[in-house]
Amino acid sequence: MNAYGPTSAGFNRKPLSVILSEREQANVSTFGEGVIQAAATPLGQINGLAADFAGELWELLHEVYLSFDPDQVEKLRLDHIGRITGRPRGSGISDDDYRRILTNDGAANIKVTDALSAIQGVEGVSWCSMTENSGDYVRENGLPAHSLAFAVIGGADADVARAIYLNTVSGVGLYGLTSVEVAADGYCRQINFIRPDDVETFVDLTLRKIDGCGCTNAQPGDIAEAIEDYALTSCGFTNGMALSEGHVADALSSAGFGGLEMVTTLFGIDGADLSEGPLQFDIFSRPGIVRKNISVRFVT
Repeated sequence: MNAYGPTSAGFNRKPLSVILSEREQANVSTFGEGVIQAAATPLGQINGLAADFAGELWELLHEVYLSFDPDQVEKLRLDHIGRITGRPRGSGISDDDYRRILTNDGAANIKVTDALSAIQGVEGVSWCSMTENSGDYVRENGLPAHSLAFAVIGGADADVARAIYLNTVSGVGLYGLTSVEVAADGYCRQINFIRPDDVETFVDLTLRKIDGCGCTNAQPGDIAEAIEDYALTSCGFTNGMALSEGHVADALSSAGFGGLEMVTTLFGIDGADLSEGPLQFDIFSRPGIVRKNISVRFVT
C-alpha cells in the first residue's frame, strides 16, 4: 500500500485517479456491487466533483508542506521560518543570502554531535565515535594532548575524511593512523582518523535480583544480549575506554533491566584470566564483546 502525505522521502501527493477509485469503492461498500456510477451518470458526476475537491485539498497540503522549506519560499514566508528558528532577517539581507543563513549553506558544523552525525551518514559507515583530550598530557589510552580522535568502522577512507574535514576546525590535532589529504576551496588539509581493532573481550557477571519496585524477570540470555547490543552503539563500548562495572550497569539500564544488584563483574581478554575492572584499551582498539563470551548467573 502506498503511503501518502509526509513520508521519509518527502511529500507524496495522492493522485486524482486514486482518490476517485477510493470513492467508487466506498460507494460499492455502501450501496452494493450493483451501484451505477459510470462517469456520465449522476453518481459518477458527484464522484468526479468530490474527487476534484479532494485533489485540490491534497495540492493545498503539499503547498503547506513545502512552505516550511526555505528553498521553496520567499519574502514574508521566509521571514516566518527565520523567526521560528530564532534567526530573524537583518536589515538589507536579500532572500538568497537569508536562505543561505537559514540552511547553513557553506557553513561548517563543528559541534561533536554534528560531526558524528555527518560521519554516520557516510555510505557504508556502521559505527563511529569521538574521543577528546583537551588536557596538557597524554591520556592513559595514548591520546595526545589537545587532540581529537575519530574512530570509524566502514565507509571509504576519502568519504570519511571529507566528512571530518567539513565538521572540524583547523588547528585542532586529529589523531589516527589512517591519513587522507582532503582538498576543498583551494586548501589542502591532512585528515587523520582511526580504524579501530575489536579485541575479543570476556565478561563474567554475577547478579542478584532485588525484591520490590522495578523487579525484572530477565534471564541470563537476555542480560547477555543487552550487553552485546549496547556495546555496538556509539555511546556503548568505545575505543580507548577503561571498561568497568559502570559500563555494564549502563548497558543494563539502557535495556530497562531494573531491580538488579551487581555482585561481581569480571573482565579479561583471556577467558581463563579474568579480574575486576577497569580493563584499559588503547585508543586504537575497542572491546569486542559478543554474546558467547558473556557469562551471566544469578545468586540469591
